[in-house]
Amino acid sequence: MESAKGPPPPPAESSPLHSTIFIPRPSVLHPPPPIPPGVTFQDEVELQYFCHFLDVTVIELAGGFPPTLWNSVVLRDCYKPAIRQLVIATAAMSMAVTPLPGNVRNPASDFHRQYALQQYGQALKLVQAIVGTCHESTCTILLSALLIFCFESLQGDVAPTMMYIQSALEIIAKTLSSISYTYQIPLIGNAVIHNGSPINEELLMAFMRMDRPSLSLLCRQKGCPPLPAGRIFNLVFPSGGFEIPNAFGSLSKKHEYT
Repeated sequence: MESAKGPPPPPAESSPLHSTIFIPRPSVLHPPPPIPPGVTFQDEVELQYFCHFLDVTVIELAGGFPPTLWNSVVLRDCYKPAIRQLVIATAAMSMAVTPLPGNVRNPASDFHRQYALQQYGQALKLVQAIVGTCHESTCTILLSALLIFCFESLQGDVAPTMMYIQSALEIIAKTLSSISYTYQIPLIGNAVIHNGSPINEELLMAFMRMDRPSLSLLCRQKGCPPLPAGRIFNLVFPSGGFEIPNAFGSLSKKHEYT
């Protein structure tokens, strides 16, 4: 286990602030998934933030959709330092911006924010080191871009993420363009059926939702036309007719068609 670096340790047990550093793990009907094998932590603080991500942050990020992208796809890559630190940083920033019950400001918010920024800075260095390396999987690069987007969104500023998101969209478009009829959309059922594609369907759908004209305008450079939008949608959906079902089995199914 590596030696701890970065922020100071949390306040001692005797400090009144200690009880507000970490919120007790909530009781849930469906317990969070276990920590995947091979995921290690530098200290107890990292572990606590990671557990908060499993318990709370995945639900926040899912935004009404099933959190399988976050508690399954993301967790599988958390043995990689860049993904693990981005997850921990995102959980810490989530705690920094979320008030305590009763809309009371958490006195530990400053600690959470400082820790989040330090972990985020270290994670960005790791991400920059892996971008462009041929041995890194497409999934890892896409997950990094998605977690960076989530972290900056929690701060209320997605502008710093534009480069990462556009690079991820370019990777997806290039990958899908090289595959013949790998994806198809059924009239009823799951939104995407894939046949051995290198891009996980949950991850693909997340980027499809971001591949909008509004993102293209935000990324527009002075004197240049907006970047193309909706490329993933056009590559995934068949050219034939597509019908929206008259009824949906669940709210998440309805979201898939809207």
